[in-house]
Amino acid sequence: MYRLRRRPHRKGPLPFRYVLLLSFVFFIFSTSLGIWLINKAVEPTLMAYANMQTKKIAQYVINEAIDKEITNQLDPESVFSTTGEAGDGTAVNLNTAVVTNVLKETTTLVQKSLRDIEKGEGQITDPPSGVEIEENKKLREEGILYHIPLGRATDNALLANLGPNIPVEFSTIGAAHTDVDTSIEEYGINNAMITVYVKVQVDVQVVLPFATDVARVTTKVPVAMRIHEGSVPDYYNRGGDGNGAAIELPNKKE
Repeated sequence: MYRLRRRPHRKGPLPFRYVLLLSFVFFIFSTSLGIWLINKAVEPTLMAYANMQTKKIAQYVINEAIDKEITNQLDPESVFSTTGEAGDGTAVNLNTAVVTNVLKETTTLVQKSLRDIEKGEGQITDPPSGVEIEENKKLREEGILYHIPLGRATDNALLANLGPNIPVEFSTIGAAHTDVDTSIEEYGINNAMITVYVKVQVDVQVVLPFATDVARVTTKVPVAMRIHEGSVPDYYNRGGDGNGAAIELPNKKE
């Protein structure tokens, strides 16, 4: 009768190919884990910075577009319409037709200006403070607006400009929303300063290589101003609390 003989287990180091395979698997795993941890650590800081810079650029583009194309070509007096007699009996209203046309033109102009910047066609001659616009025409055409040094994530002034540059893109989402707003402030004696603003709200998508976010940009730009004169009273009390001396003023009606 024959007995099966068991081969003795080989003792000693693993073969080189097994060591190489295990080392490769461990390297891939540790690298992926490290990148994931670093990404989670730096993403909030870089995204917050990118949001802030993108809002500055969007507000600058909106203000410049309205100031050059709307404010400089708009007759402020055409925005207002008055009814009634001069003095306290005068009512100041907004000219609906003019305001509606201004809002329509503003919406179209803002959307076009933002689209041009997004495609690299628009020019930013005087960028906001602290914002460095990408000057490479090819990169601008690809939608890259500017770069953020990775050192910004450290919140350290000495390391802020160190590390590789992370490209930032932005694109508008939907249509711009425009509305009119007014403010009335006391001006002199029984006069009022009326200011008309165009309020613009637009959503922009901020895109980083590893994350994306939506930032809402809201800005108000004054487009017309008027001083409404009321009738001057016979007496004016400077103190307003009864303690000040009353000054007699000339009556305009006389």
